[in-house]
Amino acid sequence: MNILSKIKQWFSDKRKSDSFALSVKDLTGYPPKDISLYRRALTHRSVSGKSNERLEFLGDAALSLTVAEQLYELFPDQQEGFLTKNRSKLVCREHLNELTHKMKLDELLIHNLHGKKNTKDIYGNLLEAFVGALYLDQGIDAVRAFTKRWLLGNQKHLQQIVRNDKNYKSRLYEYSQSVHEPLRFELTKHQYNKEKDQHTYWYVVYLNEQPIGEGAGTNRREAEATASRKACQKLGI
Repeated sequence: MNILSKIKQWFSDKRKSDSFALSVKDLTGYPPKDISLYRRALTHRSVSGKSNERLEFLGDAALSLTVAEQLYELFPDQQEGFLTKNRSKLVCREHLNELTHKMKLDELLIHNLHGKKNTKDIYGNLLEAFVGALYLDQGIDAVRAFTKRWLLGNQKHLQQIVRNDKNYKSRLYEYSQSVHEPLRFELTKHQYNKEKDQHTYWYVVYLNEQPIGEGAGTNRREAEATASRKACQKLGI
């Protein structure tokens, strides 16, 4: 590569980097301090060979905490069951998938999937990893602002979420609290299909250590949701 080509490449890379940083700022409200965190969060393992599950883990916890805080403030007269149920609705896989597309965060995904992207496997995880990067880069207050803007900012949408009672897992937890019996989920099996780049998880849900439902899914939350739905049907709730 001659010197002119190198200069052109440098300017091209810089424009891409500046554009990426601007997109992060537009989504978070903060200019990134460490842009590499967001690149790591938004890079699929089909490119790097590495998973961003550590950032997903952190982002999941940060979202859960900040959503819980804000629901606590928004609904001062509601009890634990209501708050738990609606936190679950707001951070469930289906809602995070929908939100990722609304934010156009999916357009920033760095991947080599050749049209094989699966929303159930990728997009909710992508958002969690992005939030994990935001937490490390800017701190918990930035995640609070992000949560308020994207998950709870639209009051009409929030009220629709609150009225929608399709979250079987939350329904189970409310039931377990009402009958004073412990509820737990157990991962019983996990398989990974390398050719399809797809995970399958199997979960069993126990009430007072008695199995009441089993389900499979392409991510943990989907499997838990399927097990919860079957348990609710069995219990008639």
